[in-house]
Amino acid sequence: MNNKKHFYYSNEQKRERDHKMRITTKLTLCDDPTIASFEQAILNTLTPDTKSLLILASESDSWCSEEVDALLTNLKIPILGGVFPFIIFEGNQLSNGTLIIGLNVSTNVFVVENLSHGKCNIESQLEILSPQIASERHLMTIVDGLTSNIQRFTEGLYEITGYHSVSFGGGAGTLDFVQKPCLFTNQGMLFDAAIIAAIPTPFRLEVSHGWEIAAGPFLVTRSEGNVLEKLDYKPALDVYQTHVVKNTEQPFDLSSFYDIAKGYPLGIENLEGDILVRAPLSEDKKSLICLGEIPENSIVYLLKGVRKNLIAASGESAKLAYKANKSTHENDTSVVVFDCISRPLFLGDDFCKELSIIKENVNNHSHIFGALSIGEIGSSNNGPIDWLNKSTAIAVF
Repeated sequence: MNNKKHFYYSNEQKRERDHKMRITTKLTLCDDPTIASFEQAILNTLTPDTKSLLILASESDSWCSEEVDALLTNLKIPILGGVFPFIIFEGNQLSNGTLIIGLNVSTNVFVVENLSHGKCNIESQLEILSPQIASERHLMTIVDGLTSNIQRFTEGLYEITGYHSVSFGGGAGTLDFVQKPCLFTNQGMLFDAAIIAAIPTPFRLEVSHGWEIAAGPFLVTRSEGNVLEKLDYKPALDVYQTHVVKNTEQPFDLSSFYDIAKGYPLGIENLEGDILVRAPLSEDKKSLICLGEIPENSIVYLLKGVRKNLIAASGESAKLAYKANKSTHENDTSVVVFDCISRPLFLGDDFCKELSIIKENVNNHSHIFGALSIGEIGSSNNGPIDWLNKSTAIAVF
């Protein structure tokens, strides 16, 4: 089954692309987690051509929202960004530091708050924003990756923008899985929210994961949100455990559930036959608690990871995105990567190979930056915006 998403430009988009490729003006890495250094790094990035700021912070910087709010609310240009387990800068994984990226376009930034309050709350906010978002073609979306109803948010966003738009992004948050302010906006630092940034520059998006089917299909016969209770009318944990053991031939120890689960995610088959990955985080009373919702009556598979195939999938996505969006000036590209934090947790020391192949396949002179995220966002082949796990989303400008 195909797990890649491909997007092609219209003639109008190609003409627009040829006029402006690299979207960045200046990138500044703040490696001193003090508010004074943060402010100075922002000032250093504000060149005359800088019209928006993208801020990507590693969780180890532990920014105090009260201090940061006073700084962000005084800035006069659009801001978007988030706090992530790790960030990517110049194609390398960084465990500390905050990256401030100047953009040469003025983004329209919108915020949807209180996602956990439910579908009606999300729909009412999107309805208000609809006149401003409906005609936008290229969106970057950063969401609190530890909140609920993210899939409902992406579905609602797609209902407004339709198949003509392309969206990508990632989930912010920290690896302790404690929800806290993790989004950078002109309103300050937020949580339980999503940022929608309309970007007036086309990009080529490729999304892949490389996970393979190990067992299934199974019918989801009972679920609620991200809690998977029954598969084929049996307790989900029992079905999961049985088939993981068949594939590993090793004992299944609930005390180390996550260590096992990181190599055996679940996959939901969508209408196009693509597999959307869902990561089991824990178990509770024979149910599986997943990062992301699993709809009742959907078809799911047990997936397994082969290291070389995961790495190759990310590399192929980078190659396709770069080739489709390469200008005559090969150094004029900006590459934004949202790569799931679960991939380095599974790949270990081999994860450097994944970043290396991405860098090689988008030209070593491109600006490459991004984050290791808690979930990814990417438009599918036929347009719907998906909330993904254990995947790689690569956008080339």
